[in-house]
Amino acid sequence: MAVAELYDTGTYERVYNLAIRSFHTYFVGDATWPFSVWAHNACDITEDISKIGQPGKQGHVRVVKSEEELLDIFNKYAQGGVEVPLTAAYRAQKIQRMVDLTDTSRGPVRLILREVSKSGGPTIDIMIKNLKGGFKLWRKIHIG
Repeated sequence: MAVAELYDTGTYERVYNLAIRSFHTYFVGDATWPFSVWAHNACDITEDISKIGQPGKQGHVRVVKSEEELLDIFNKYAQGGVEVPLTAAYRAQKIQRMVDLTDTSRGPVRLILREVSKSGGPTIDIMIKNLKGGFKLWRKIHIG
């Protein structure tokens, strides 16, 4: 529903910003609350990928303008995920952070933030869990 009009009533109300993991659409509230709402969790990188940056030269790549934008994207979509501990082998691959997300529209996803990649600069690898339990590259976001 679109907002049709806004009025400044001069009064202030307490508001809540709720982050809820695991469900894409969910109900918030119960009989003891003075309100209740249905909410839709719209922060799913597998659904939003086509809206991020611009298309790259390869179909699986998205390109953003700056490292700051890249980090903002990683932090936004990594919220609520489980941080994967970095081993020496991961660090040797120039991986800065890895986060597993369990509930995306494509199933389990691993976000990998690398300080360098084949394209030269920092990148986000978006890995999708395969049938054997490992992860395969699905999309990349890098600076162009």
